Amino acid sequence: MLLTNEEQQTLMRLRELIPQCIQVDIIAGFMSPQGFELLADAFRRCLASGGSVDITVGRLFESENYDDCRRMIADWPERMAIRVSDMPDRLVHGKVYLLRQRLQSTLIIGSSNLTVGGLQANEEINVELPIASLDLERVGNYIDYLKR
Repeated sequence: MLLTNEEQQTLMRLRELIPQCIQVDIIAGFMSPQGFELLADAFRRCLASGGSVDITVGRLFESENYDDCRRMIADWPERMAIRVSDMPDRLVHGKVYLLRQRLQSTLIIGSSNLTVGGLQANEEINVELPIASLDLERVGNYIDYLKR
């Protein structure tokens, strides 16, 4: 399924899927506190039902206040993580939302960073795909590689 920011398609779909997940893995080039806040309720609902949320970004906006992110990590220390990739000489640039549910997993890939621009304001394009077990393992391995 094609998702754009027209009528907030990407944001609305993420808000729908994340609370149903047992594990959410997000890779994005950038994350802003405002972008995080757009999905914060969905993250809380996922965590409250026993799921986990793991976010890896290439860069944070240095002048921004990430206190809400820190509070959520403090509230869910075993199941919520946000990290900035420390890959030497390389910037994490891909945008991957891997949403693992009990019966099916979904992959949303495209151009949307975890920012207001990426999820609402910019002209962005993403594709939602159901993901099979073999591909799930491959995507998971790549996400683990980027978490270094």
